[in-house]
Amino acid sequence: MASILVQTTDFTGLYAIAQTTYTTPILQAYIDEFEKTYIRKLLGLELGDLFIASVSSYVPVGARYLAIYNPLAIQVNGIETGVYLNGQNWVSGRIYESRGMKEILKGIIYCLYVQGTQSHHSQSGVAKATADVSAVMTGENAARMGEIRHNGIISDWEAVQYYIQQNIATYPEFEGFELQPKYSAIL
Repeated sequence: MASILVQTTDFTGLYAIAQTTYTTPILQAYIDEFEKTYIRKLLGLELGDLFIASVSSYVPVGARYLAIYNPLAIQVNGIETGVYLNGQNWVSGRIYESRGMKEILKGIIYCLYVQGTQSHHSQSGVAKATADVSAVMTGENAARMGEIRHNGIISDWEAVQYYIQQNIATYPEFEGFELQPKYSAIL
């Protein structure tokens, strides 16, 4: 399957993944497995499939799709926070900010890849990776690092969905789901 938005070469910087001739095909398999699924979860099945169908050379075509693909920021004032101070409900605002749909997908795929590659199946059973010149993190710590990246993109996810809800006439097919945070079993 071909990538939709994310390529293996996109995993640099905050989402850096060391790649070799052995690990790059594994990363591509993670992209192939989860990219389409999470686009559909973000946008809903119908809008997600329409979005995917619009993609050409890793970028969607059309103003309505580019608006949710590209980074965005929306300031909302007058939101009731539920915080009471001196008997008054404190009303403030919020900034919804997304670094773009590709960053959302990279964060999710990074988390799944890191959590899923801490062990591998060998002829003698499930084995843990070792290193000759560095100390390998425990599986739990590596999983926690992946969770941090996953949880870090939840606000981006919410920003895209908030934008869509505020422009529902442009996106009548929207039926996306909330992205739940991941919490380590060791906490």
